[in-house]
Amino acid sequence: MVLDDDGIGYPAGGGSTDSSTGDSTSASAGAGVPAGAGSASGPASGSAGVSCPAGGCDTSWIEYAKTIQAIAQSGLAFTTNKYEIERYSQLRELSVDMMSRYAETPPPVVRELFAGESGYQTPKVDVRAAAFSEGKVLMVRETIDGLWSLPGGYADVGWSPKAVAAKEAYEESGYRVEPVKLIAVLDRQFHGHPLSPFHLYKIFFLCEIIGHENVSSIETSETGFFARDALPPLSTGRVTQAQMDMVFEFNADPSKAAVFD
Repeated sequence: MVLDDDGIGYPAGGGSTDSSTGDSTSASAGAGVPAGAGSASGPASGSAGVSCPAGGCDTSWIEYAKTIQAIAQSGLAFTTNKYEIERYSQLRELSVDMMSRYAETPPPVVRELFAGESGYQTPKVDVRAAAFSEGKVLMVRETIDGLWSLPGGYADVGWSPKAVAAKEAYEESGYRVEPVKLIAVLDRQFHGHPLSPFHLYKIFFLCEIIGHENVSSIETSETGFFARDALPPLSTGRVTQAQMDMVFEFNADPSKAAVFD
């Protein structure tokens, strides 16, 4: 299985999402899953009851579960009818069960991470800072997986996207930066990241370095500057090779128009 940062595991090779259309792809389809939801073959080793055939699984399971969860959460946020509350609660439990089975993760874990929010559901926002020195980009090594990423993280309530980029860069690397250019606003599902139970927008800023202090971070263990042709292993839940190429292109030509989905 592949473990994404949300703490939910997914079968290795569990499908992909086309970077241009967002369509899920699969090697095969068959019985044992909801109509149109792809293929399941044989018993799984975990609690899921689903295993992937050679070539991967159809990731539409994940999208169905996310959509059902969003409908249920929004319904529970606005209805006062006791019968509708019961129905929406059942829908939420269905989404938890679907995600648990596909991801081979116990329902309580999924329920806390995947269905633990309230109110109208909207995408989460991840903000990344691309800061350069002498043509090399600032990167941090993530403690959760030992791989490398641009400094960044989830947006905080009360902070603008620009302020989040500067805050995350300082907290994770000790470098004080000033965001000077919006590079991109991307929909995570279209750009080759590992599967996630959340719908996520990713915002990238080109930043100038304005200072440095020694700081310690529980999220990162190392900091470095890397050339485009000498990048370290990437934490692809956070940043992909194509996105790294993108920030280098914007550093070379800051006049480029921002990219967006």
